[in-house]
Amino acid sequence: MANKSTYFPRSSHFYKWEWFTLLYENENEKAYIKSYLSKGIYINIYVAKNSKNENCYPIVSLVTPVKLSEKEIEEATENFLNEAESFLK
Repeated sequence: MANKSTYFPRSSHFYKWEWFTLLYENENEKAYIKSYLSKGIYINIYVAKNSKNENCYPIVSLVTPVKLSEKEIEEATENFLNEAESFLK
């Protein structure tokens, strides 16, 4: 078992930006999109540009062990953000 310092490094932040490599960045009419690689895990972040609630911008994060193609990342945008918006009243 790893020691506690493996999970909670001695810093003011739980993570360090140097652990992340930006793989893809884009925006479309629906969202700002970024894809990162960190320690063998792929992280895709979608931030909605427009929302049906004022001053509320849904953020969706998809974490996967498999790298998605740019096309897959773009196609997922609408699905994920529509689902996130469905929870807003």
